[in-house]
Amino acid sequence: MDVDGRVQHHRRQLADLRRMRISDRQDALHRHRLTLMGWRYQRRKKLFPGVTLNVGKRGAGASVGPRGAKMSVSPRGITATLSLLGTGLSYVWRKRR
Repeated sequence: MDVDGRVQHHRRQLADLRRMRISDRQDALHRHRLTLMGWRYQRRKKLFPGVTLNVGKRGAGASVGPRGAKMSVSPRGITATLSLLGTGLSYVWRKRR
């Protein structure tokens, strides 16, 4: 299938999804594994030891704390992360806005 054929196929899938109820729409997305791709943007700047400024497509945020214990504030909410370094185990607490 050429590029134009794939675009037409995805447009038909999207049109079908718009006509469905929300619950059916979610099931169809999982069933067909329709992925809508887009651009990403993220920059991270270390301001001081333990303080990082994060700028992305959806806004800016800040992270404070040493490795293994971070507190982050962003437009999406507040996140605290505690991890046992070297084990891959971590606990994440989130408060959404």
